[in-house]
Amino acid sequence: MRDQDARDPVTDPAAARAAPLAAIPAANPQSTVSSGPVASLAAGPAAEARRRTRKGWATIGLTMFSLAVIVAATVWLGLEARRDVRGAAERLAEDSTFFLADHAARLFEASSLVLTEATNEVSILPWEALAVDRRTWDRLKAISDRFPYVEDIWLNDAEGTLRLSTTAWPSPHDNASDRENFQASERPGSGDYVGPRIVGRVTGRPTFLMSRRLEWPDGQFRGMVSITLDIAYFETFYRSLNLRFGAGISLVREAGGDALIHVGPHGENSVPAGRRADQPPPDTAAFAIRHVPDLPLLVAVSVPGPAVRETLMADLRIYGAVGALSLLGLGLLSSQVLRQTRADRAAQQELERRVVERTAALTRAKVEMEILFQEVHHRVKNNLQVVTSLLRLQSARIEDERVREGLRESIDRIHAMALVHKLLYASNELADLDFAVYLGTLISHLEEAYGTQGRVRVTVDAAPARFGLDAAIPLSLIVNETFSNALKHAFPDGRPGTVRIGLSAMDDGSWLLTQDDDGVGLPPGYDWRASRGLGMQIIKSLAIQLQGEAGFETGGGTHFRLVFRPA
Repeated sequence: MRDQDARDPVTDPAAARAAPLAAIPAANPQSTVSSGPVASLAAGPAAEARRRTRKGWATIGLTMFSLAVIVAATVWLGLEARRDVRGAAERLAEDSTFFLADHAARLFEASSLVLTEATNEVSILPWEALAVDRRTWDRLKAISDRFPYVEDIWLNDAEGTLRLSTTAWPSPHDNASDRENFQASERPGSGDYVGPRIVGRVTGRPTFLMSRRLEWPDGQFRGMVSITLDIAYFETFYRSLNLRFGAGISLVREAGGDALIHVGPHGENSVPAGRRADQPPPDTAAFAIRHVPDLPLLVAVSVPGPAVRETLMADLRIYGAVGALSLLGLGLLSSQVLRQTRADRAAQQELERRVVERTAALTRAKVEMEILFQEVHHRVKNNLQVVTSLLRLQSARIEDERVREGLRESIDRIHAMALVHKLLYASNELADLDFAVYLGTLISHLEEAYGTQGRVRVTVDAAPARFGLDAAIPLSLIVNETFSNALKHAFPDGRPGTVRIGLSAMDDGSWLLTQDDDGVGLPPGYDWRASRGLGMQIIKSLAIQLQGEAGFETGGGTHFRLVFRPA
């Protein structure tokens, strides 16, 4: 490794720019006085003067070369800054749409569960009884209040007449037969439907509806259950992200390209008339759009061109200031050298008449020139250090792949917990989770996420088991850690293999969770109990929480055992 001060001018631009000046000798006034001009005069005063003149012009040449290097470096830095800023804008748009699409999917998934709960509440009551049932209204109100982004729940009969709404008791009069959501619900098999942005006739507020078709036991159209979603909640969340460059965010219906939510770069909350929200607006530096999983919705992020140009100009002003200071220093140096060259030429004409005076003057001039060279060395070095620091700051913005991997693992853990709630709310048993069904769903997700389908065969042998949240959440995280570790590490280089997962009850009332694979096994000498890795820490901590004992063995693959006793 090279020492920091021993830099190669070929590979280090800072050393290359400083190299011409480094050729100038360091100042040594004592040696100059004792052996410089006096010795030169002894050899011939005219030759000494000509040597000084040639040295001055050579210094001017080196200065001009340094000037060209500084200009070229400044231009190159400007081009790199432009590329980096545009790349940052494009990465921001892509990464933001990924996060926002997942966020929207989770919100609408929860909204679908609200529709399911509301449907279950009213499934056995006729419309006439439902309209005057305050206890049902209270239960529906409690459901909507649990979710901050749900405004109200609405129930309309087959003619569109509003029968019950949590916006007020008794429910106001209204008819939704002309609404797009109601007309979509009239079609059999329509499923959940997200309607356009509207202004509510009852509330007078802008909103949009997510609705579901209600049917009688014979399959005939009974009506519609719908929820109105709080636009202000979405807008507040999007603004709280405070994306760089003031990027705009839109939640768009895929069918018509109309925006349900829009937070523009200048604070506007609506898309101009005549423009589709799924298309990039004018003067956009970067635009990304992503489909929300399982929904006919899109999330769009647009980075405005003026904000990107403003950021670029701020960087260019810094580079320009550094370049200007360098040019100023070189200009002062060139001016001083030219003046000294003219002084040397005049001194040559006076040399024979006033040798002693001329010698002292030349000595002083040389000392002053060398002091000035030292100052220029110092300034150029500091300026190049500023440029180096700016480049380091710029490189710090580049995303680290390890951070991406960490985020991916965190997303898998969050998905494992979210899946528990999803299956709980989708079932009739809201307190206990059918963990056998959960295992199959989680394993399918992880296989798809890691792309091992068809290469790694997975078998699940799970006895019927229902666990409460206190056991299901930690158990789901343990399965997520052990199975994802097997997919990542047990079968390297595309190697095929088998993973077997088992869940069985034991005679003493405890449960046994097993996972066996025929992969490469644990590394020799690996002690999982002493591991400081986050995954192993999670497994050990959650095993204690489950009042259980976990263990890993190796030999013909990796074998995991967890004996636990659910609360």
